[in-house]
Amino acid sequence: MCAEPRCDEGALLDSERDWPRGEDRQIDRRSQRRAAAAAVDASMPYASQSERRTAVAQQLHQDVTAEA
Repeated sequence: MCAEPRCDEGALLDSERDWPRGEDRQIDRRSQRRAAAAAVDASMPYASQSERRTAVAQQLHQDVTAEA
């Protein structure tokens, strides 16, 4: 597992740089992304796809920052 808490799908969330050691963390982040998307969908049912995408990205950033 990647020890870097900012790692998401092989990229660093805070800078979006490639992070080749992040492959092991992909499964955990996918689960975290699904949970964030579900929470956003529940709290913003009438939001546009763009608004939802932005809200999910913000939620993931907050989650990762809290982990670090």
